[in-house]
Amino acid sequence: MLMMVDSINKILATVPTRDNMSPINVTCATCHRGVAKPMTIDVMLASTIEKSGVDSAIARYRVLRTDLASGKYNFTEQPVTQAAQRLAAAGKHDDAMKLLQMNQEFNPASTTIDLAIADVLIAKGDKDAAIARLRAILVKNPNDRAARQRLTQLGVQP
Repeated sequence: MLMMVDSINKILATVPTRDNMSPINVTCATCHRGVAKPMTIDVMLASTIEKSGVDSAIARYRVLRTDLASGKYNFTEQPVTQAAQRLAAAGKHDDAMKLLQMNQEFNPASTTIDLAIADVLIAKGDKDAAIARLRAILVKNPNDRAARQRLTQLGVQP
């Protein structure tokens, strides 16, 4: 890895638009950010779920999130939603739902999370709950095309 860092910095030095007065260099912290084994938050969640279950992954996420300022992980809604979608695709709907509910605690205004929850509910066969969730999206954003499309697919008027 040290050789890679050195190679990247040599390449950066040749970039014609680079500010040579205060050049930015790649360091170990660029990727590691203080973590011995760098990984994205969705990979951490998947790994912890596989080893210890979804409840342990959620507990670990909550602990890691207490250190937002360090910048070690991306705590936006997207990585958690993606991890949940992978669980749902694998048929682990209850685990996916737990991750999405936790994600929504931190991002209550997100219609993306609502849509992912509705998709899990549809996959579980809970059409009524999915319809209610999709209608909740339309309260937040009346023009949400994805929610309108899913409602139409479920045979109800948006």
